[in-house]
Amino acid sequence: MANQQALAPLFDAANPLINPPETPHGAPPFDQLKDEHYDPAIRWAISIANKEIAAIRDNRETPNFENTIQAFAYSGLDLERISLIFENISDANANPYFDEIKKKIHAEKSRHESGLHADEKLFSRVRSVYDRRAQFNLTEVQTALLEKIHKGFILNGVHLDADQKKRLKVIDEELVGLRLQFGDNVTNARRAYKCLVTNEAELAGVPERAKNNFREMARVEGHPEGVFLLGINPPPADILTFCENRSLREELYKAEATICDGGAFDNTGNIMKIVRLRHEKACLLGYDTFADLVLSDYMAGDVKTVQDFLENNLAIYKLAAEAELESIKKFAVERDGLSDFKSWDLLYYKRLLMEQRYDFSAEELRPYFDLEKVLEGLRQHAAQLFGIEFRQEKTGKYPVYHPDVKVFEVFDNKSGDQIGLFYGDYYARSGCKGGARAWMNVFRNRGVCHGKDLMPIVINFGNFDRPTPEQPALLSAREIEIVFHEFGHGLAALLNDEPYSILNGFNVKWDYVELPSFLMEKWATEPTVLAGFAHHFESGKSIPDGLIRKLKDSQNFDAGLEGLDMTFRALLDMAYHSVDPSTISSPEVVEKQVSARATLMDRGYGLFSTGFTHIFYNRYAASYYSYDWGEVMAADIFAAFQKQGLYDPILGNRLRQTIYAKAGAGAPMDIYEKMMDRKPVADARFASMGLLPAQRSATGAVSSSQPLVGNDSVR
Repeated sequence: MANQQALAPLFDAANPLINPPETPHGAPPFDQLKDEHYDPAIRWAISIANKEIAAIRDNRETPNFENTIQAFAYSGLDLERISLIFENISDANANPYFDEIKKKIHAEKSRHESGLHADEKLFSRVRSVYDRRAQFNLTEVQTALLEKIHKGFILNGVHLDADQKKRLKVIDEELVGLRLQFGDNVTNARRAYKCLVTNEAELAGVPERAKNNFREMARVEGHPEGVFLLGINPPPADILTFCENRSLREELYKAEATICDGGAFDNTGNIMKIVRLRHEKACLLGYDTFADLVLSDYMAGDVKTVQDFLENNLAIYKLAAEAELESIKKFAVERDGLSDFKSWDLLYYKRLLMEQRYDFSAEELRPYFDLEKVLEGLRQHAAQLFGIEFRQEKTGKYPVYHPDVKVFEVFDNKSGDQIGLFYGDYYARSGCKGGARAWMNVFRNRGVCHGKDLMPIVINFGNFDRPTPEQPALLSAREIEIVFHEFGHGLAALLNDEPYSILNGFNVKWDYVELPSFLMEKWATEPTVLAGFAHHFESGKSIPDGLIRKLKDSQNFDAGLEGLDMTFRALLDMAYHSVDPSTISSPEVVEKQVSARATLMDRGYGLFSTGFTHIFYNRYAASYYSYDWGEVMAADIFAAFQKQGLYDPILGNRLRQTIYAKAGAGAPMDIYEKMMDRKPVADARFASMGLLPAQRSATGAVSSSQPLVGNDSVR
C-alpha cells in the first residue's frame, strides 16, 4: 500500500473525476469526461483510499463499530465512484483504448485490494470488534455489515503466512488479467465477424423490420444500397429463427457457436489457466475446490446443495425437453422432409411449430411492442406496484455520455422525496456493447456517508435494434421480459434502503441477486400490464385479447428445452469449479461429459465454454445455478400475487419492504420468510412452467416438494 501511495499522482483539479464539478445529486459529469481522465483518477483514488485505511489501522482508540467497521465501510468511496463510471462507460462505448486501459486499471485495483485484505494490523481491529460484537448492541444491518467485512478478510487470506499471501496476490492479479482477456476476446471476435448479403432472396422468410436493420447496419459502414450486413453482435436470433435459407442459418450459427474456439481470439487456453488458478486460490484459503470457496458465503451454502438442486432440475427438464424436441423433429420431417435435423434448425422449426400449434406468429406481436411504449408501461407498472414515479429530465440537467441515453428522476409518491436517478441506454451501437441483450449496473449505490444520504444512480443497458425510418424499435415478447428483468435489478438498487453502500445493489449473496429481476419478468406479459403499453405503433389500437391469450398459451411451449439449456450451463459451471482441475484435460472433454447428460443434440460446431462470459468474465463462476435458484423464489412469490391481485397494495408494500429494500441486511432466506412467512417451495417454478403435476405423474420423474433450503441461515 505504501508503494502505491508513493507512486500516486498529485491532485489534478482539472480532472473532473478527481475534482468533480457540482452536478445535481452528484450525477457523473459525462459532458466533461475524456478517455485519458480515467487512469490517473483511479490511481489518485487508490492513494486516497490508502490514506483512509491507514487512519483506521493506526487509530489509537479502542476499536469499536464506528471507528473501525463503519469507517471501513465509508472508505474508498472515491475509488468506487470512479471505478463504476469507468466500468459502465467502457462497457457502453467499448473501443480499443478502453480494452487496453482497463487491464491496467483492474491490475492496479487488484493490487490495492490484495494489500488491504492482507493488512493484519487492520484486521486485528476488525476482529476485535467482531469478537466483542455482543457488547455493542448492534442493529441487524450493523451486524450484517460487521459480518460481511470480517468474512471479506477471511475469504481474501488475511490469515495466510507471508509466502502464501504473496502467492495469493500473484494469483489474483493473474486472474484479473485472464478474465479481462477472456471478455475482450469475446467482444473482439463478435465485433470482427461480418456477413454481407447482396441478394435479398437469400433472406427469404426474414421479417422486413429485421432486414431494415441489416440495411441500416450496412449503410452506416459505408456499403452501397442493396447490401445487408449481418453480424453476431448482438446474437443472430432473427436469422436463426426466420431465415428459410438453411445454409445461411448454418453460417451464422457456426459463427456464433465457434466464438473464441481457436483463431485470433482463442479462449481455450484462458479457460484452463483460469480454472487452475481459481482452484489454487481456493486450496490456499483452505477449501477443497473453488466452488466450495464461493458457496461458503452464498444461500445454498455448499456444493452438494447445488448439485442436488441441479440434478432435480435435470430430471424434470430433460423429460419435457425430449418430448418437445421429438415433436419439433417430427414436424420438420412432415413439413419439409428434413431428416438430418441440426442445431441450426432448432429455432427455425420450433418457431414454425409454435405458429401452427397456437395459430399465430410471434411477429404479430411486435407491432404492439414499441420499445419506448414498453418502457412507459414499465414505469407505470413500478408506480402501481411500489408507489414510485419516474420523471424524465429533458432539460440537460444531467449530462449524458451518448444521445441515446435518457435520465429519469425517481420519486416516492407517498413521501414526495426523490429516491434516485435512473439512466436508460437501450439501443445497439455497432461494435460497442458486446453480445449481451441487456444488463444493469449502478453509478452509485444508495448509502449514507458521514451523515449525508447519497441516493442510488442506476442504469439499464440494452442492445436492441435501433429505430429505422420505417418503424420504431419493435420488441419480441421475450425481449419485453428481458427489459422487465433488468429493470427488476434496477429496482433492487433504487429501493434498497440500507445505510451502507457495500450492502446494497449487487452487493448481496449472489444466488439471491436474480430474485428481484426474475420476479419483474412475471408481470411482463400479464394482460393487465400489457394493457398499459401494448398499442399498435401505426394504428394506436390496443393488442387484441385473442392475441394475448395465444401469447399466454404458447409461453410454456418450449419450457423443457429452455430449462434444460440453463441446467446444462449451470452443470458446466460446476464441472469446471467443483473438481480438482488437474483431472480436466481440456474444455472439450468437460463439455462432452456434461453434454452427454444435459443436452439432446450435437452442438455441431465449437465449444460453448469459450464464449461463456458469465463464468469466465462476469461474476457467475460456481454460481450460474443462481438463475434457476432465483426463478424458484420468484415463481413462488408471484403465485401469491396471482392469488391476491397483481397490484395488491398490501402485498406490494410488503414486497418492497422485504425483497427489494433489505437484500443486504441479514440472511436472504430470513428476508424471504418475512415476505412469505415460509421458505420457497422448489416445485413453484415447475408448476408455473406447466411441468407439474401432469408431467411428473405421467413420467414418474423425481421432484422435491420440500422447501428450497440451503445453509443461508448459517453466516
